This record gives sequence, structure tokens and C-alpha cells, in this order.
Amino acid sequence: MGIVLSWIRHLYKTILILFDTLSQLNNDFGPVLKRLNSDPGLPVRNPTSSYWLFDPPFPSLAECKSHHLPKEADVVIIGSGITGAAVAKTVLQEWARKGEDKKLVVLEAREICSGATGRNGGHIKVSPYLAFDLLEKKYGTHRAAEILDFQMRHLDVLMDLCEKESIQVAECRHVETVDVFLNSDVFNDKKQKIRQKFSFAPHVVGAISYRAGALFPYRFVTSVFRSLLDESPSAISIETNTPVTSICMHSPATHPYQVHTPRGIINARYIIHATNAYAGHLIPGLRGKMIGIRAHMSAQAAPQSFPQSDGKRSWSFVYGKADYDYMTQRHGKSGDLMLGGGFCCSMAKGLDHIAVYDDSVAEPLTSCHLRGMIPTVWGEDAEGGRVKNIWSGIICYTADSLPYVGRLDYRLTGRKVSGSSQDGKDQPAEWISAGYHGEGMVYAWLCGVAVGRMVVGSEDEDLDEQLGMPRGRVSEWLPKELLVTYKRVQNSDILDIAGEL
Repeated sequence: MGIVLSWIRHLYKTILILFDTLSQLNNDFGPVLKRLNSDPGLPVRNPTSSYWLFDPPFPSLAECKSHHLPKEADVVIIGSGITGAAVAKTVLQEWARKGEDKKLVVLEAREICSGATGRNGGHIKVSPYLAFDLLEKKYGTHRAAEILDFQMRHLDVLMDLCEKESIQVAECRHVETVDVFLNSDVFNDKKQKIRQKFSFAPHVVGAISYRAGALFPYRFVTSVFRSLLDESPSAISIETNTPVTSICMHSPATHPYQVHTPRGIINARYIIHATNAYAGHLIPGLRGKMIGIRAHMSAQAAPQSFPQSDGKRSWSFVYGKADYDYMTQRHGKSGDLMLGGGFCCSMAKGLDHIAVYDDSVAEPLTSCHLRGMIPTVWGEDAEGGRVKNIWSGIICYTADSLPYVGRLDYRLTGRKVSGSSQDGKDQPAEWISAGYHGEGMVYAWLCGVAVGRMVVGSEDEDLDEQLGMPRGRVSEWLPKELLVTYKRVQNSDILDIAGEL
């Protein structure tokens, strides 16, 4: 009898533990599931302070706006990050080439470049051996190679643009990137050589090094916009602190979109959504198909014992299947370390970051993780470093793991131009470039260039290479898998990305 009672007590305790676990899972997952299909809303007005936005090279751009909001524009770009800059530069270049006198307006909800681009790590990096494996499983060997090539060519495109446009303030540079493994299953036979070369602590068990790049993202984007304003002052205006609250249709055939803001209404012919995670606010059909993820970054002074590389090295710290941190170092006197990551280290193991669009908060445990990573990897003698700043930002994931690029079907926006066809190239339309999976530095620029070409109708022209733009037709360098179609969106399920987070 005693054995039976003991077994019953044990079973009872097991059931209670299981019940508590399931209840906690429900408490954690329930809110996430509710958020997945919600309207992301507008960016909050009081975001955490990003290191990148301190000491701007063009202070007048930070909150620039016209005395009076333009009443009409041929192109309205919503968003002033790297995507918006790429679209604007391409559209203005193409108008100049064609001799067209038109008007472009950039609308930004907060300060210029204060969204994901102004809050990221500035790391121009793709890990070929990791990315290819994931892409090959979904798209096959040939298509995976095409997508990977598209990502990897961003480094040379951005380097060339910064060099020839003399954008020194962007600090764009090649780096030797090192993937540091904190998992004993990898590279056991090479531990000693790796520790000798990079001065790592004993529990670092392996690394891979290859070519990547880094830059100061905010300064790059604001330099591009400054140049456009100087070169084409009558063709472009930038309106900061001007959030788009809604888009409606009205009767004029040439400019049928009414873009509503607190400062007034702009009548537009073309609208480009360059708002990344917030795109679903104005495009209802994308809710539940793309979600925002709150990510964290830090700026830390390099400790005295830190190996000197003058900004020519970057790192990824891999400590799980999909868990890693990433770091670059500014060159020159500063030498500040820009470290981001810690997604699964939050109080809810990352669930409290999913489908969250509030970047006014830096989650405490994630912040603790970032504070401790440098001494963990380089040893306790690295504690002389000092955390200068920690902030958060919202990145964006799509249901099928690739960005949405191209013309939007009216069934996604809920806005159809009267008498127009979906295939009419010169018809008024809405476009998008968004959903970079936290890899905007190897997606956003050329995706934005592609959309710019599409908007002006030159995507099928065999153009010569220009600064920031590859030669040839867009279809020759933009992977077709990135094109946004109604079928692609409808056939995707945001829950499919669960294994990637």
C-alpha cells in the first residue's frame, strides 16, 4: 500500500508540475498568438537612444521638414532608412536620365533614419555556409546560390558608393569576420590555433573567418539624403515627424492616392512602403504575414586587453542552433565595440520580443547578456570595458524568410485604382521593399534600387552600371523569389518561421 500511495503522490506532483508548465506556456504563447495578426501601429514617439544617432554629421537633417507640406507628389516614399534612401536615389537618377521634371517626397514618422537602419549593427555580413544550407532546403541549389550572390554583392556596391561619393563619415570598410563557436561539437581539433590567433578564452572552441564589411548606417543614409537634397532641391523634400496615419483613394486619375498625415494630405501617384516591420499598419493584407521582432544593440568601449584590429575585424558569437550575437568595432581613436543580440535571453526566452513594435524599452535580461558577452569571450581581464549605451530596434521577418519586393496587389492594400489593371506598368500603384530578417545591410539597398527602377518603368532596360546600381535589367540581378505576389503572400504562414527564431 505504501508503494502505491508513494506512486500516487509522485504522479500527482508530476501532473501539477505539468499543469504549471502548460499554464506558463499558455501565458507566454497566448499573447504572442494574439499579436501575430495585429496592426503594428506607428513607431512610438519616445524610442531608446541609439548610439548611431549621437553627433549627426548633418544636424539640420535630423528633423528637417518644409514649412508647408507639399500637396502633391509623383512619388511618396514612406520611411527614411536605407531602403528609402536607395529608392529615392534611384528614382531621381532615372528621372534625370530621362529628363523628367517630377516631385518626390520622403515621409518619416520620427527623426530621419531613426528606425531599424539607425538602430542596427552596421554589419554588412552574410554567413555563406549557414545561409546557403537554409536557402537550399527551400529553393534548391541553383536558386539558393542566386539569392546568396545577391546578398553578398551588397558589400562591393556599398563600398564603391561610399568611396566614389566620398562618404568618409560612413566608415564603410572591408573586415575579416570571425564566427566564434561556443559549442564543443565544432572545431575541437583547432582550438589551440584559434586561441593563439585571436586571444580567446579557453571555453571558445572554434571559429571560421571570411570576408565581410561594416559601416556607420545612420551617417551613410543621411549622407545619401544630403547629397540628393543638394543635387536636386526642387525634386525632393524630406518631411520628418510626419507619420502616415492612413491612405485613401480619390477621383483624380493622375494622383489617386491621398496620403494622410497630422500635417495635411499629399495627393500621390506612386507610394513606396519602406517602413519594414510597420508596413502592416498601412497594408492590412500583410498582417500575419510579416511580423516585427524587437532586437537589442549596445555600444561598448573596448577594454585595454582587447586585440587591436583598427576596425578591420568583426565577430559573430554562435552559442546555439539559431542563437548568436554579432559585433563590429569602429576604427580610429574611438574603437568602440558595437555588440548586438541576446534575443533568447529575455525574461520570456525571446517570446516577449515577438510581434512587439515598441522600441522605447531595452529588456533588462537581454541588456545583462550584452553587458557580459565581451568578458565571457575574451576572459575576465576584459572587464575594463565600459557600456556606453544599450538600445532596442524593430526588425522584420516575413512568413517565408525572404523580403517582399515589388508592386503590391490591391487585394493586399485594399485600395484599387479605378479603371486600372494590375499589370499596367505606368498605372498609379503602391510598392514595397521590406522584411529583411535582421539582415538589411545585405538586402535593403539593392531591393530599394530594384523598386526604384520598377517605379519609373526602367526595370526591363539594359542599363549601364551606375553608382549604387548594378548593370543590366533588374531581373538579371534581383532574385525572382523576392518579388511580392498575392499568391506568395496568401500561401505563407507566419508560424512557419518558428524554427528560425
